[in-house]
Amino acid sequence: MRQITLALGLSLTVLTFMGPAELLAAENQKDRLQLDWDKSSWCVQREGKPVRVQCDKGHPARCLIAPDLQKDGQGLQRIQDCIGGQQALFDEMLRAGVPMEDAIAESPPGWHRDEKGRVFQVTFDLLKRLYLGTAYQPAFQLDDSKADWGRVRFDLGMVASWLDIDERSRHELRALEGYVVLTDLEARALLFGYDMSHRNRRPLMRLTTFFGKPLRHDMFMDLGWGFSLLELQARPHHQKDLLVLEFGELRAHTIFWQSDDLYNYVRLSLSLGAEALFNLETDEDRYALTPGAALQARFGLDRDGFHYLNAELGWQMPIWLNLSPGESNSRAGIKAGYEVIFLAINDQPLSLIVEAGLDYRDDLGPEAHRFDVQVMAGLRFSLWAPARLHEALPEIHGR
Repeated sequence: MRQITLALGLSLTVLTFMGPAELLAAENQKDRLQLDWDKSSWCVQREGKPVRVQCDKGHPARCLIAPDLQKDGQGLQRIQDCIGGQQALFDEMLRAGVPMEDAIAESPPGWHRDEKGRVFQVTFDLLKRLYLGTAYQPAFQLDDSKADWGRVRFDLGMVASWLDIDERSRHELRALEGYVVLTDLEARALLFGYDMSHRNRRPLMRLTTFFGKPLRHDMFMDLGWGFSLLELQARPHHQKDLLVLEFGELRAHTIFWQSDDLYNYVRLSLSLGAEALFNLETDEDRYALTPGAALQARFGLDRDGFHYLNAELGWQMPIWLNLSPGESNSRAGIKAGYEVIFLAINDQPLSLIVEAGLDYRDDLGPEAHRFDVQVMAGLRFSLWAPARLHEALPEIHGR
């Protein structure tokens, strides 16, 4: 029994730390050969059938031969262009007895080709996608015994992210991102947002210690910045007559830690925004400058892009411009979410997403609930998410 338990534990460990692409790569190495995506191939005929050939001219020489058609007779998809006009050279190699080993055709990074010649995507970059989702999202108030159990949420958004190796920076865009909750018509929408994170080449400070042999210690500080335009929040804390419109926000990031491809991070974000709070019932509009701070974290838990974890702890202090001079309020919130891909439809990933958050604010009037607790569980369908490719920045001495 102990042996069975140990075996199951080891299996779960392997599945956790090895993504689908790594598991399939291990299977390929064990059971079959595959043409190399980065090497050129010949398109020739062997025994009257079209094949793709890659030859190694080492000692001894060897060739890999893969069918140029799927087993159902259809053409191969997602292959490299091959070189023609090599039939005579290939026939000469056959007569010379050069070893020929059966293989399967090449596949792009992040894709897998099965024994039938079919290709499908096995890694996904969810920082590059258009997504649509639906979820169940009940809400609770800590200062009231009532709870709203009948809330269904629909969300959408566009996300783009890319790494600039020369600038040692990652850029991220968000556009037309938001959600609406039925039954009470709570909504939130962002027109456009941008964030940039950077990894410095030079240390911020150099410390030299003289305890024994002199040693130099480089201390780095990575910074970033961002902004957002036109963020709308309707019915905050279920107040049906209130509308919050943030005209814009500027952010500065101090990055405590980030991965070698700047994909994952832990950072402190300081912000300053300009906003308005509209009361649609009384026409009492308020305008504010809103400084804030947030501790943010994002982790892609595997290199295949199947598991994502994010969390944020934030605080804001709206300073009202058209009320008593210096009058302000407080907002604070904490939330965490997890997303995991479990299925792909036509190479478009379908993921399960769960999220929980607690929000506090005292700027909505005496009748509004100050605490709002929301949990969410639902599905998210992503379109045009490319393969997740790990691009690490070149190492710098001292980092």
